[in-house]
Parts: sequence; C-alpha cells; structure tokens
Amino acid sequence: MTICPANIRQRVVGYLHERFGLEPLLWESWRFYQSSRGRVHLGPILTIDTPRPDVAGCLIARVERTVKPSTALFQLFGRHVQRQIIDLDRHETRRYFTGQSITVDPARTADCRPGFVMLRYERLPLACGLLRERGLIENQLPR
Repeated sequence: MTICPANIRQRVVGYLHERFGLEPLLWESWRFYQSSRGRVHLGPILTIDTPRPDVAGCLIARVERTVKPSTALFQLFGRHVQRQIIDLDRHETRRYFTGQSITVDPARTADCRPGFVMLRYERLPLACGLLRERGLIENQLPR
C-alpha cells in the first residue's frame, strides 16, 4: 500500500463532490492510500515506516474506468451526502441485504441519475447501489 497519487485522490474527491455533494473539505484531515486493483483507502496520516502496513484505514472506493464508491464510505460519511439518495422500505432493504437487486417505483428515483447511489432505510445510510433505468437498483454488496 502506498500514499495515493494526487491525480487519483483528486479524481475520487471530485467524483464524490460532483455526484454526491460531499464537500472536498471533508477529506482534509485524512490521507488517501492506494492498494491493489485500484482500491482507495481513507485513513490516518501514518507516521511509522516499519512495519509497513498492508492496509491503512477503510476502503472508500475502487478506481478503474470510473470511481465506484464503497458501502463503507456511505456508512461512515452518509450523513454528509446531499444527492443521489434512494430511501428503501423494509421489504426492499431485506431483499437488498440478501444479495438481490431490487426495483423501486421510478418516481422515487426521479431526483437521481443512473449510476451509483446511496441507499438508506429510515434515514440510516446503508449501502451503495447501481441505479439503472426504470427503477432497477443492482446490488453492489460484496458477495
């Protein structure tokens, strides 16, 4: 694991700001680290050189062709998310957490663009979903 290159950090911060309204100031007291397969972690500013940690902090995104936010990001920082939010009912929440994709009334997604969204239940940030057309939310939970 290494300190995240500035261009990757800027890409993640810019995406989170543009898509979810997460202010760049939110990340100033954290350090971004990069590990294998495009994983970006948010953690403390490390002051030790050895032993070198394999991972520092929490996985917040994967960066490949696009930025994919993690469920942990929303569970930790979801109260700061301003947009791309879908509230689920109890039945939808249960189905989602059993690994199923769900379909919600498209009227409930009118304020969202297709792509990654934050899912909530009773205003509690739960997970990351992938919103497709006609209210389909593809499950993004790790299997």
